[in-house]
Amino acid sequence: MERSRLSHQEQIAAEAADWFVLLQESNDDAGVREEFTQWLLRSPGHLREFLAVTRAWGEMSAVSADVLPLDRLIEEARADAGEPNVVQLPKRSSPLAEHELRTDRRRSRWSVRVAAAAAVAVIALGVSLAGHWWQQRQAIVTVVGEQRTLMLDDGSVVRLNTDSRIRVRFAEKERRIELRQGEALFQVAKDAQRPFLVVTPQATVRAVGTEFNVRTLATGTAVAVLEGKVEVRGVVQTEVPQAKTQLAAGERATVEQGGQIQSGGGPSLEQVLAWADRKVVFRESTLTDVIDELNRYQTRPIRIADPQLATLRINGSFSVNDVESLLVYLERYHGLVRSRDAASGAMVLSKP
Repeated sequence: MERSRLSHQEQIAAEAADWFVLLQESNDDAGVREEFTQWLLRSPGHLREFLAVTRAWGEMSAVSADVLPLDRLIEEARADAGEPNVVQLPKRSSPLAEHELRTDRRRSRWSVRVAAAAAVAVIALGVSLAGHWWQQRQAIVTVVGEQRTLMLDDGSVVRLNTDSRIRVRFAEKERRIELRQGEALFQVAKDAQRPFLVVTPQATVRAVGTEFNVRTLATGTAVAVLEGKVEVRGVVQTEVPQAKTQLAAGERATVEQGGQIQSGGGPSLEQVLAWADRKVVFRESTLTDVIDELNRYQTRPIRIADPQLATLRINGSFSVNDVESLLVYLERYHGLVRSRDAASGAMVLSKP
């Protein structure tokens, strides 16, 4: 199955755009600024792409004009920092040296501060930005209905599903991803010297080079392997030895709250492959399961008013962006009636 993949350059550009929006909405949140600084320090390419975003924003504005020569910013930052060691940026045309940043007075000052802070960060780091971040820590979040594709520094690709949160922790001897909530599909770059670990409250999944899916559930953690092999270990808080098993391509399992492993549990491989294309697939699924799955992608949930409808069996494939198709299907083929709850805004399904 073909999946959308971003090049490394496209991924950096997308992250730069995300940071631009987040910084303007964060009201100078110290935590956001700290993570932004760490992101900048990872590569001169991050600084270059972020400044390109500020330029693009400036070209779309139509107020006053200020010129922001990048070279001058770096020189001023060097003087402020008192350090002669500056990483040279590429000599290609600078997004801010050749164009005026068109913006209102307030945002112009903000852009100057961000660019100057970035230059100071580059100076403070010294000669080599990439390659020295053995203790990389990066939090990545998707909101309800959002999906993101990320390329990590080792070349691995992570696809995050709706309402998910991970933290990346790369060290010299391991690559660790903490899946705090939600679901992620991993395409792991091979590195026998640094195993790739995905950690949830119930499980640790270990891989070297493979493709697999991990989803946190109310009852535990579900793991499905698309390519290669992984080792799954249950996480327990007692002295009982950890349960463990190996899963090969086409196999899946769930790890329960107590660390027990159940083979064959969790979403089917068909469902795992479908979500990457923003689809949900149901095979003799109850209406309750169908609605629960679709509500993962909705800011306004769907509710079942009549308990007798909960066991209704549904078959089909639906786009998470087109809930209307499901509602029409339920009306036409199962005789359900929908209404809108005035208080919560939820869509309510009931019998006529």
